[in-house]
Amino acid sequence: LSAGAHLRIPFDGKTVVDVSSVPLVSERKDMALELNAGFDYEWDSNTLTFGLATAQGGEVEDYRASLSMNFGF
Repeated sequence: LSAGAHLRIPFDGKTVVDVSSVPLVSERKDMALELNAGFDYEWDSNTLTFGLATAQGGEVEDYRASLSMNFGF
């Protein structure tokens, strides 16, 4: 038995600030935040595995991390 969920949140890299009625625009590369979660159960070995992963991409840096837990009973 397996199940999972994925969430992607895009961010626009454009920022606009008005200074004395003059718009100042700063543009960076668009970036997104991704979250993944899921689990897997193996009936024959009674093993349950949970997983959680995240990723963030942008112009300055990319970041990825994951965590997994395995339980046997």
